[in-house]
Amino acid sequence: MGIYDFKQLHFPLEVSKGDNNENYTAIGKPDLSLENLIIARDTMGAFGSPTSDATTNDGFRKD
Repeated sequence: MGIYDFKQLHFPLEVSKGDNNENYTAIGKPDLSLENLIIARDTMGAFGSPTSDATTNDGFRKD
């Protein structure tokens, strides 16, 4: 379970399995592989998983 800023999400949302070679910079984990992980994504891409959520320098993904 994660808590996300509703205003930062780009609908529709989807929960799916991560693809081969799909990754993101995660909280405390640079370049986390999402392959075969359950992930949450919106039209901008993956933003969360049970392993770790995505982050940027200020803690929010930017458009």
